[in-house]
Amino acid sequence: MSLGGKVKAVLNWRKDIGTGDVQVETQDSTVTLKGKIGTEREHKIILDLVNGITGVDKVVDQLQVG
Repeated sequence: MSLGGKVKAVLNWRKDIGTGDVQVETQDSTVTLKGKIGTEREHKIILDLVNGITGVDKVVDQLQVG
């Protein structure tokens, strides 16, 4: 599975956060997250989840809250 596929799978697995508008782009071991999410709590959870994925060395956060 590609790194982007892993990230999407992990985000989809968490049903307690709204990730429907989150776009995931990958280049090597860098993951860029774009889109709009509802709350700061969801923002923190998403960043923690993605940073914890094996193979992710850097996360570029372009998410907008609100």
